[in-house]
Amino acid sequence: FFFNYEGLKQHLDQVSPAFVPDSNARNGIIACGAIPAADRAQYASCVTNPTGTTQLPTTQFTQRIRDILALYPTTGVNTATGVTTVSTVGGATARENYYLGRYDYNLSEKDSLFVRYVNDVGTLLSVGAIPLWPTDDKSANHYLTATEKHIFSPTLVNTFSASFTRPQTTQAQPNSFAALQMFPGRQDTSISTTGLSALGAGITNPFRFLQNKYTLSDDIVMIKGNHTIKFGARFQREQINAYSYTYWNGQYTFSGLYDLMIGRARLLTGARNGEDYGYRDFRQVKLAPYIQDDWRVNKRLTVNVGMRYEWLSNPVERHDNLYNVVNPLADKGYTHVSNAFKTNPAKMNFDPRIGFAYDVFGDHKTSLRGAFGLFHNPYNTYVMFSGYVNSPPFNALNQENPSFPVPFQGTGISAPLPSLTFGTKYDIGTTPYQMQWNLNIQRQISNTTVLTVGYVGSRGIHLLSFRDFNPPSATKDANGVLHLGSNGVSNTRLNPNFGSLNLSQPSSTSSYHGMQSSLSHRFSSNIQTSVSYTWSHCTDLAYTYGGLGGNNGTSTWFNPYDGSADKGNCSYDIKHNLVINAVYSLPFKGKFTGHQLIEGWQLSGINRFNTGVPFTPVVGFDRSLLANNFTGSKPNVVAGCNPYANQDRLHWFNASCFTLQEQGTIGNVGRNSLRAPGYNALDINIAKDTKLGEKTSIQFRAEIFNILNHTNFNVPAQGIFSASGAVNANQGTITSIVGTSR
Repeated sequence: FFFNYEGLKQHLDQVSPAFVPDSNARNGIIACGAIPAADRAQYASCVTNPTGTTQLPTTQFTQRIRDILALYPTTGVNTATGVTTVSTVGGATARENYYLGRYDYNLSEKDSLFVRYVNDVGTLLSVGAIPLWPTDDKSANHYLTATEKHIFSPTLVNTFSASFTRPQTTQAQPNSFAALQMFPGRQDTSISTTGLSALGAGITNPFRFLQNKYTLSDDIVMIKGNHTIKFGARFQREQINAYSYTYWNGQYTFSGLYDLMIGRARLLTGARNGEDYGYRDFRQVKLAPYIQDDWRVNKRLTVNVGMRYEWLSNPVERHDNLYNVVNPLADKGYTHVSNAFKTNPAKMNFDPRIGFAYDVFGDHKTSLRGAFGLFHNPYNTYVMFSGYVNSPPFNALNQENPSFPVPFQGTGISAPLPSLTFGTKYDIGTTPYQMQWNLNIQRQISNTTVLTVGYVGSRGIHLLSFRDFNPPSATKDANGVLHLGSNGVSNTRLNPNFGSLNLSQPSSTSSYHGMQSSLSHRFSSNIQTSVSYTWSHCTDLAYTYGGLGGNNGTSTWFNPYDGSADKGNCSYDIKHNLVINAVYSLPFKGKFTGHQLIEGWQLSGINRFNTGVPFTPVVGFDRSLLANNFTGSKPNVVAGCNPYANQDRLHWFNASCFTLQEQGTIGNVGRNSLRAPGYNALDINIAKDTKLGEKTSIQFRAEIFNILNHTNFNVPAQGIFSASGAVNANQGTITSIVGTSR
């Protein structure tokens, strides 16, 4: 019997810049240059002095707006844009308790049994740049596994396992302020303003994701001559009892500080009372049989051949609460459906694979290895989960140019319309899959040193990406440029019965090629070292969606009519990755033998360096008039301009290399065409083993992460402009780090 307990309590403070209204803006005074040109003429002081300021009348700058601006940290600074920077102290406090128990028992000479139970409970309280809405994350995970192994003969072994897992995650931001209670009784409404830090609760809170998984598996290993055959199957029943309230709190989107000060929102997304039921209980079963043969053809060649089948049932909801937009261009409302998909897309998920290993010269010093495999990525429930918790009986509405601060007022062209932000296309008939291949050669240089060099490639097919299936109608000019609206108003949508319909669909592809190399030195002369380097490049067609995850930007097509225009670097494209590690046993032996305080010391370290991930510079507000808060708007690029000129943390890219495109059009800057800072960290470990007797020893260990305290910066703020046409004060600014401080 074995029992283990681990506890963790960690607190990290982080100073972050918050982008806030200046002192003038809090009092209704704004620089004329920060007002869009079309609005400037109504203020007499701006007509006579365009470089001065103006006092907004109380009919525009209301007490409610004053109360909202008062939620920002105070500052005594005034600027030409009305936006300034204040340093705030945020960070995170984490607690975790981890329990593990295991029991092993030999039933007989041919039968053995083990049972393992894991309980992992944790909390994470994190605070952002505006510290009024701490995010409270909680997890409570239970894992129980029992395995019985039976030896029929030296050439036939069977392993049977049964397990139950229950992972659960919840998140909430319960702090409440009267100025943001647009939907009383809910969390605070989110205020998203170009150029300013966000206010209010996050758009995905509150949520709970709880899974019960019951799994049975049986695996057989059989040896027949030169063949080692493995076959078996895994059966799993999955229950998801979860709720999600995306946009339950509502989100107002403003194109800049001036629009916020006069209460002129561009978009509102939220759910009305009585249309906000976000509980869903999904049910699904999975079956995955497989067979593999490892065939030793001769002393120098081994071949591996296998096949796996990944079948999933078409998910259902226990209370029959599944609604979708079956035909986005023609439907007048949501349709009740029995299953998540029209037909089961997982019927043909056959995954063959083949590999080989060849002793090139027959001296066991040079090996050539290669493999090819096809791997489906079935639609696990969490992938389509968000699409069905944001449709009836939860009904998120999208309203252009909405009333503020009273939500969902107005009729006609500005009436609130049902919309989907994280939806799922109903008639999906295929499953995403990836073809992977590799070829490498390994050479033993000496008795302790091995060099490996290889090529790795992959091709993703039918990968998921989001697309607005109901964008504003478009016209094309003589230059082939799409026009989606004008004068601040979007064209009528293709289906006027709905707002934006962002549906995940298997329309993306990816391509990866990489050179991988490593040099390993086994332990000798008190040292062990390893150096590995990878050069790689990955491209994909539009952002690829992985479910409940994020990218370095939006996950949907910039151009809803043409995804090929968004071909670019993958969001995880890291071109250079270097890792060096070493273990050194300090040579305190010989004449020091018997000195227990001196013997047994070991020093080890690992240094990792990689280049940064790519990201897309965006306009920062809805310049394209897509009226879609899930899709960014790209600017035009200035030919020949160096975007990295005079680069520093506050200006990671050069804003003068980009210009506002014509209103109602989609800019031409390439997706993921810029790169964030790289990563560099050295971790050190010092350990000392001391024998207390023949059967007892004690170890001292000290671990120092990022010992050089190298600051690793995150992706910068990507929005460049405000609605006035001025450059945002926060454009290109890096406001957070990745990894940890020392």
